[in-house]
Amino acid sequence: MIPVKLKIKNFMCYRGEIPPFSFNGVHTACICGQNGAGKSALIDAITWALWGKSRAKSDDDVVSLNEQEAEVSLDFEISGELYQVIRQRQRPKKAGANGQSLLSLFAIKDGKPLNITGDTLTQTEKKIISILHMDYDTFINSAFLRQGHANQFTQQPPGKRKEVLSNILGLEIYDQLEDLARQAVREAEAKKLLIEQSIADGQEGLKSRPELEETLKNTRLDLTDGEEKLKTHLAKLEILRHKKHAFDAKQSACLQIEKDLRDISKDQSLWLQNQQEIKERISTFETLIAQEEAILKGYKEYSDCQSLYEKHNRILAKLRQLEKEKKPLEDAVYKEENSLKNTLTKYQEHLKMRQETAQTLGTLEQEKTLSDQLHLELENEETALKARQTRLADMQGSLAGLETEYAGTAREINSLEEKLKLLTEAGESRCNCPLCETELGHDKLKLVFGKYRTEQDAKEKQQSSLKLKLEQLRLDIQTLTAQIETETKRLNQKRRQYEGQLSVLEKGIADAKDAGTKAAKGRELISDIEKQLNQRSYAVSEQASLAVIEKEIQELNFDNAEYTQNQQTLAGLTHFEEQKRKLDDAQSRLPREKDSLEKTASALAELTARHNTKLSEQQTLQRELAELPALEQELETAEAGYKSLSQTQDTLRQQLGSLSQKEEQLNELEKKLKKQEQDKEQTAKEIYYFGKLARAFGKKDGIQTMLIEDTLPELESGADLLLSRMTDGRMHLSIETQRSTKKGDQTETLDINISDELGTRNYETFSGGEAFRIDFAVRIALSRLLANRLGAPLRTLIIDEGFGTQDSTGIERLKEAINSIQDEFDKILVITHIDDLKDSFPTRIEIDKTPSGSAIRLN
Repeated sequence: MIPVKLKIKNFMCYRGEIPPFSFNGVHTACICGQNGAGKSALIDAITWALWGKSRAKSDDDVVSLNEQEAEVSLDFEISGELYQVIRQRQRPKKAGANGQSLLSLFAIKDGKPLNITGDTLTQTEKKIISILHMDYDTFINSAFLRQGHANQFTQQPPGKRKEVLSNILGLEIYDQLEDLARQAVREAEAKKLLIEQSIADGQEGLKSRPELEETLKNTRLDLTDGEEKLKTHLAKLEILRHKKHAFDAKQSACLQIEKDLRDISKDQSLWLQNQQEIKERISTFETLIAQEEAILKGYKEYSDCQSLYEKHNRILAKLRQLEKEKKPLEDAVYKEENSLKNTLTKYQEHLKMRQETAQTLGTLEQEKTLSDQLHLELENEETALKARQTRLADMQGSLAGLETEYAGTAREINSLEEKLKLLTEAGESRCNCPLCETELGHDKLKLVFGKYRTEQDAKEKQQSSLKLKLEQLRLDIQTLTAQIETETKRLNQKRRQYEGQLSVLEKGIADAKDAGTKAAKGRELISDIEKQLNQRSYAVSEQASLAVIEKEIQELNFDNAEYTQNQQTLAGLTHFEEQKRKLDDAQSRLPREKDSLEKTASALAELTARHNTKLSEQQTLQRELAELPALEQELETAEAGYKSLSQTQDTLRQQLGSLSQKEEQLNELEKKLKKQEQDKEQTAKEIYYFGKLARAFGKKDGIQTMLIEDTLPELESGADLLLSRMTDGRMHLSIETQRSTKKGDQTETLDINISDELGTRNYETFSGGEAFRIDFAVRIALSRLLANRLGAPLRTLIIDEGFGTQDSTGIERLKEAINSIQDEFDKILVITHIDDLKDSFPTRIEIDKTPSGSAIRLN
C-alpha cells in the first residue's frame, strides 16, 4: 500500500478542514514537529481511514474537541491500481445515544471514481482488507514500527521468543486447528462407544424371534375359526331383528293413533270455545248499531273543534320558531358590545405600562456604553492568557524531549559501568578479555579501559547538565501552570459577570424601544373602539335581522286565551272519536261473524266422525302387539352371544397387530445393526485420521515447528545484514535454536547472539544505543518476513520510534541503515524530533501546532 493523497477534517488535533496533502514526489521523508503537535496522529489518520483503528480509546475520541464530526479521505495505490477510501464519524446528538460511522470505497479508473462500497460498513471493511492483503494487526507488525514496540520480540526471554514469533507469524490458527482435531477425536470416540453399546443391545433383542413367529402362527389360526362362527350367529340374529322391526312399526302406529285422538279432542274444545266467542261478538255489534244516530252527531262536533285546534297550533309553531331565531341574535349583539368594552379596558392598561417602559431607554443606553468598555478590557486580558498557555505547551514539549534524552544517557552509563566492572575484575594478571575471551595484551586492555572511562565521564557530565535543565524546567512549568489556573478562574468569573450584565441590558433596551412603538399603535386602537361603541357600529347584520323578526312576531297576533278554551272543549269530545271507530267496525264485521258461526258448527261434526274411526284402529293394533315381549327376550339373548364372539375376534386382531409390529421391529433392528457396523468402521477411521491431524497441527514436531525453522534463516539473514550496515560491519547477528543443558541434553530455545570486537555475546548483555540498533534490525527483518508470508507487498515503511538512546555515531549509522533500505520501498516515513536526524532527510513533512489546531506543510 502506497499513500498518494490525504485529506483531514476535525481529526484529533487537526481541527477544521486541512488542505489535502499529496505524497507524490515523496520517497524518504521525516515527519517532524513539536511534542504533541500531531506527528503520530498523522499516521493515525491513515490507519483509521483504512481499518477504523487508531490510538483513540473509542470511535468518538477521534473527533476534535468541541466538534461534531470527523472525516478522513485517503487515496492509495496498490499493485498499480488507485483507490480512494473516505471514513466519517458523527458524535451522538443526545447524551447516552450512539454515534454514527460512515465508510465509502472508490476505485479510480481513468481519473474518475467508481463506487465499490459494500451494502454495510462491515462488508466495505472486508473489501479494503482484501485489496490490501493485510488487516490492521498485520500492518502494525510489518509496515508500521510503532513507538516503544521495536523490542517487542527481542526483549522476551529466549524460551518465549518462539511463542512471540509464532503469534507475529499468525501461527495461532494451527493451535485452533489442533484443538478442533482433538475435539473431533473425542467426539468420534464417544460416538463409537455409543454405537458398540447399541449393537450389543440389538443382538440381545433378536434372540426372541423364534418364539414370536410360533405365537404369530397360532393367533392367525384362532382368528380364522372365529370368523366362521361369527357369520353363522349373525344370520340367525338378522332374522330376529327383521321380526322385531315389524313389531316396532305396529307399536309406532299405535302410539301415533293415541296422539291423533288427543289432537282431535283438543281441536273439538277449541272449536266449541270459538263458537261461544262468535255469538258474544254478534250480540255486542247489534247493540252498538242501535246507537248510530247519537254517535254520529257527537263525532261531527269533535271534528269541527279539532280543525280549529290544528289552526292554533300552526300559528304557535311559527311564533316559537321566530323566538328561537331571535335569541342568538340578541346574544350576538350583547357579546360583541361586551367584547369591545373588555378590549378597550385591556388596551388602556397596556398603554399605561408601555409608556412607563419606554421612559427607561435613555438610562439603559448609558449603562450599555459602560459595559462595552469592560468587554474591551476583558479581551485584552484573555489574549495575554493565551500567550501564556502557548508558552506552557512549548515548555512541556521541551520537557518531554529532555526526559527522553536523560533516560537514554542513564542507560548508556549503566552499560559502560558493567563493561568497566568486567575489565576491573580481570586485573592486570589476566591477558584475555573478560567479555568475549579474546586474547588481549596489557596495553590493549588498558587502552580499552581508558576509552570506556572517558566515554563514561562525558556521559555523566551530559547527564548532570540535563538533570539541572530538567529541574529548572519543571519548576518553571509548575509556576506558570499555577499562574494560568489562577488567571483562568478570574477571567472566567469576569466573563460570566459581563455576559450576564450585557444580556440584561440588551433585553431592556430592546423592550423599551418596542414599548414606544407599541404605545403609539395602542392609542390608535383605543380611539377606534370608543368610536364603535358610541355609534353602535358593531354586529350590524345581527341588529338588522333582529328588527325583522320582531316585526313578524307582532303580525302573527296570536290569542292565547282563545287557544286555551279550544283545548278544553276538544278534551270533552275526544271519546266520540273512539265510538265512531267502533261503530264502523261493527257494521263491517257483523255479516262475516254470522258466516263464521255456520262454519264452526260444520267443523265440529267432522271432528266427531274422525275420532270414532281412530278409536277402532287402536283396538285392532293392541290385540296384535300381545306377542312382542317373547320376541324381545329371544333377540336380547342373540345380541349378547354375537357381542361376546365379536369381542373375542377384536382381541385376537389386536394381538395379531401387536405381534406383527414386533416382527417388523425385529426386521428393522437387523437393518439397523448392519448400518451401525458400517458406522463403527467409519468412526474408527475418523479417530485415526483426526489423531494424525492433531499431531500435525501441534507445536512439537508439527507444522508450526517446521514453519518457524524455515522462517528463522530468512529472519537471521535480513537482521544480520541491516545490523552490519548500521555498525559499519562491527556487529553481526545469529540465531541459535538449541543449546546444551548442564546435564548434557539439548533443549529448545531461541537465543539471539551478537558478535563484535569483544567477541560473541547474548542479546541480553547489550543496552542503550547498541540494544536499540539490534532491535531495529530485527524489527525491520520481521516486517519484511511477515509481509512476504501474507502476500502483501511491503512498499511503504513507517517508523515512529524514539532515537534518543543513540549517540552521534549511532544516529549516523541509523541514517546509513535507512538509506541502505530506501531502494526496497516506494515510501519511507520516519517520525522524529532529533534535529541531527531530520536534517539528513531530503524531504521533511513538518507539523505545526497552532491555536486553531495542527497544520501540515511539506519542506
